[in-house]
Amino acid sequence: MKIYKLLWIVFFGWIAFLLYILTGILSAITIIMIPLTPICFKFAKLAFNPFDKDVYTDYESHRDLNLIWRIVFGWALAIEAILDGIILCATIIFIPYGKQYFKFAQFFWTPYGAEID
Repeated sequence: MKIYKLLWIVFFGWIAFLLYILTGILSAITIIMIPLTPICFKFAKLAFNPFDKDVYTDYESHRDLNLIWRIVFGWALAIEAILDGIILCATIIFIPYGKQYFKFAQFFWTPYGAEID
């Protein structure tokens, strides 16, 4: 395992993984938030170790759900991920981590129909 992957898991990955698993469980408990549950689990999988994974989005599938998502949550999460990516890339040493945040922004913009490979 490369050192940057290990550092990601130690400093970022396990926290994000646990937070999104917990969010997925809590959203499954509340009936109105059940559609968010699969997104939380998908992002938990991506956040634990995003290196060597790609996000493929299908903009046409689930168009209505993605539009509602973007209006309610997606725009804020995507902007936050882009800003984090820019800040990390500006430090030069954290460019590999900044690239991962750009991947997160892509997922946050269109989570329904997104495939993580």
